[in-house]
Amino acid sequence: MSTNETASNVRISKHPVLYHKIAMLRSATTQARQFRSILKEVTYHLGYEATANLQTREIQVSVPIGKESSEEHMDCVGHKIAEKICLIPILR
Repeated sequence: MSTNETASNVRISKHPVLYHKIAMLRSATTQARQFRSILKEVTYHLGYEATANLQTREIQVSVPIGKESSEEHMDCVGHKIAEKICLIPILR
């Protein structure tokens, strides 16, 4: 595989917010505390992108429709991820 080819199971993000965050990580002026905070944000972003095509299944959700939790509820349809997953971020 040449350096310009990408494996079919690899997704390269082109999201502008991610580009911005990575530039902040690379900056020599970024302090250690800020670096850790930005890195956490990047891992969340990558997690969202990595899970974008997961299969879901419908579930019933009881939603309160009043200010107090003891008031009326309405049954709605929600979605739950169909399989158990584990995400392990590895940034290089």
